[in-house]
Order: sequence, then structure tokens, then C-alpha cells
Amino acid sequence: MDSAILRMRCEVSAAMGGLVYATGLACAGVVRIVPAFVRSSTMDRRLSSSDVVALGVNGVIGSGIFLLPGVLAQRMGPASLVAVVAAGLLAFFVTISFADVSRHFEDTGGAYLYARSAFGRFVGFEVGWMTCVTRVLVFAANANGFVLALSYFVPQVGHGMMHAWVLTVLVGGLSWVNILGSKLGARVSTWFGAAKIVTLAIFVGAGLLFVRSSRFVPWAPSGWGGFGETVLIAFYMFVGFESLVIPAGEVLSPQRAVPRALLSVMAIVSALYLTTHAVALGMWEGLAGSQNPLSDAATVAIGDTGGIFVAGCVMLSTFGYAAGQAVVVPRAFFAMAQRGELPAKLGAVHSVYKTPAASIAVTALLTIGLALSSSFKQLAIISVVARVAQYVPVCLSVWVFRRHPPFLRHETAAIPFARTASVIAMCVCLLLLTQASRQQLASGGIALALGAAIYWGSMRYRHIFAPGAATKSP
Repeated sequence: MDSAILRMRCEVSAAMGGLVYATGLACAGVVRIVPAFVRSSTMDRRLSSSDVVALGVNGVIGSGIFLLPGVLAQRMGPASLVAVVAAGLLAFFVTISFADVSRHFEDTGGAYLYARSAFGRFVGFEVGWMTCVTRVLVFAANANGFVLALSYFVPQVGHGMMHAWVLTVLVGGLSWVNILGSKLGARVSTWFGAAKIVTLAIFVGAGLLFVRSSRFVPWAPSGWGGFGETVLIAFYMFVGFESLVIPAGEVLSPQRAVPRALLSVMAIVSALYLTTHAVALGMWEGLAGSQNPLSDAATVAIGDTGGIFVAGCVMLSTFGYAAGQAVVVPRAFFAMAQRGELPAKLGAVHSVYKTPAASIAVTALLTIGLALSSSFKQLAIISVVARVAQYVPVCLSVWVFRRHPPFLRHETAAIPFARTASVIAMCVCLLLLTQASRQQLASGGIALALGAAIYWGSMRYRHIFAPGAATKSP
């Protein structure tokens, strides 16, 4: 076996082991420190349709739109606009699958709950496990991204104790806000989601004044040979929409609100991405290969003020992303604990605030620990397999639930062409796997195997994992 691959597997195994160990410590700590006023009950439905849309916008728009235009332009020049459109269409097919399945459910859990209902506990657990791991890693990575963006204005926070302090305050503060109420946490996400849309719209509006048609010629300087790979790169700008389905148990009329929110988010994001990328291409002929393409384009076209504005946009975007994850990630732990597949305390709901306080606390501890270490960098390479592990079962669930609908009442109408869209979406997933490296596939396999071990452990030690909950219907 290649020594580099062996070394990588050892690093990933060690990092995964560290994550599991940290989870155990965090859970044990919460069991000891969460007082008696936290008990299992039902969470209140306080999230409106606009809150869910904001969670989706924040889940998709992170730092990718500020960084990837340079990569896309380098590969295909102005013709990369076609790749962005194609990537948006592919993401839309996956979104339709999620929207069609989500209309059957009103509980917290998202893809984990869908897979569990369609294919049983083991498949559901694997989907939920990969969701929890990747969402914590994404939370940690974007918390670091926010501190990095802030360091543009306050250089002292970019390193040392100041970096650790700001990162801890950020994650701890967002988590505390979410303990005080899901509506309050969602409101923070909504504010920053709206600010993110407005700032990108301002960039597009101001940038149009500096667009020149001559910068779109030649249209495809490197030809169309790399079109497929460019589409897959652009596709990663659109992922993250699946996070908005997780907190359905706190959404008003979720069977109607969640499908509409999914489709609305994809429409908003697609419009923003296409116009932002087009304006950036037209503003500056040197966009290709730039590591900070929007900031560089704004600086060249407008001056230092433009660069500062874009830096502020990045800070807003990463903060909004973190605010959204602070709402979504604990609900993934909560959903699994409610069904006896994680320690019972993680399924507890605060008797006053009606929020999953224990899961929020554990998520905060894990996120801070990973963000302050380099572990998430090794673990991040499982992202390709993790996405496929969520998308494929949901796409297959479209067919299962059309034949055997879940028991739920108040179902909304089926989404037209959902089964066709699910087939196309599964083809997209296969393409993602073909583009994955051996390291990514191997690390994803390790993560799935570790999830299987935890699953069988939860079966063996049911007295720890919520007695009686293991047989509760989803």
C-alpha cells in the first residue's frame, strides 16, 4: 500500500478517534452539568418560513462565492458562467428530491430521519452520523473563517490567545443565544442572511458600472475540455441547502414551509451566484487564478474602498454561516438521541426555553475544540463521501415514499417530476464519487465504518442510549 495513503488513513483514524473521544467527554460533561430543569419534552414550533429560508441561505452562501470565481475563470474563462448555470441545475435536481421527501415529515432530523423511515435504523444512523460529523466540521471551519476575515480589520485576532478568545466567544455566544430560544437564534441567522444578500446585491449593482463587454472575449480561451470538472467544482458552491430541513420539528407548518424554502433558497442562491460571477468577470480581466477574486476585482475597479467592502462581506457571510450552523447542528444530535442512537441526555429539551440545551452545549464544546486544533483539516476530506451518504438515500426515498407513504397526516401535494429529478441527482452523486481522490474515498470509508461500530455499540448498551427509545417509531 502506498505509504502516503497509509499515513493519511492513520491521521484520519486518529482524528476520528479524537472526535469520538471528545464527543464522549462532552456528553459526560453535559450529563453532569445540565441541571434538573432540562428534561425531555416537545420543542415549540416558532420558526417561520422566512427563518427557514434564512437558514438555507446561510447554509449555502459561505466563503465559496468569494473564492471560487478565480478558480472557475482560470479553468474556462467567461464560459465558466455556463458551468455555474449547469451546477445550479444539478443542485436543483437534488433539492427537488429533498423537497418532495420533506413534505412527508414534521419532526426534527432531516436526511437522517428520511433515511431511517425509508430504509431502517442502520442506514438512518449512518446518514445521521455523517451529517453530525460534517456539520460540526463545517461549523468549526467557518468559525475559523470568521476570525480570519475579522483579522483583516483587527490583525491581533489572527493568532495566539486573541484568536482562541474570539473563536470561543463567537461559538459560545451563538450557542447561548440558541439555548435562550430557537426563534432568537433563527432571528440572528435571518438578520445576517438578509445582510449577506444585500451586500452581494450591492456588489453586483456597483460592479455593473465597471463591467466591459470586451472582458468576455475570448469566451472559452481554454476550450470546453474541462467543462465537466468545472461544473463539479462550481457544484460545491451550492451544497449546504440540506441543513435547513434538520430543524423541521420547530418550524410552523413544516410540510408546507420546508419544501417551499428549499426551492426558494436554490432560486435566490442561483441568481446571486450567476450575477456575482458575471459582474466579477466583467470588472477585471485578471480574475483568473486570483486567490481573492471578488476583493481583488473590487480593489482594481473601485479602489481600496471596494476591497474593504468585500472584506466586510466575507466577514458577514462567515458569521451568518456560523449563526445558521449554531441553530442546525445541535438538532442533528438531538434527533438521533431522541431515537436512542446517541446518549439520552442529548435528547433533552429545556423546560423553560423549549430548546435542545444539552445538544447545543455539546455542539459548542466540540466545535470550539476542533476549531482550536487542526483535527478538522484532516477530517474535512470526508466531505465528498458525506455528501453522497446524505443525498443518495434521500433520492431513493422519493421512490420508496411514492409507493409506501409514511404514516403522517396533512401531506402536501407531490412535487412534479420529483422521481425524474431524483434519478438525475443520483447520477450527480456518482459523478462526485468519480472525481473524489483515493484519500477522500478511504477517509469516507473509515468514517462510515466507525459509524457502524458506534451503531452496534448503541444497540449493545441501550441502558445508556435512552432505554425504550430505540424502538420508537420515527
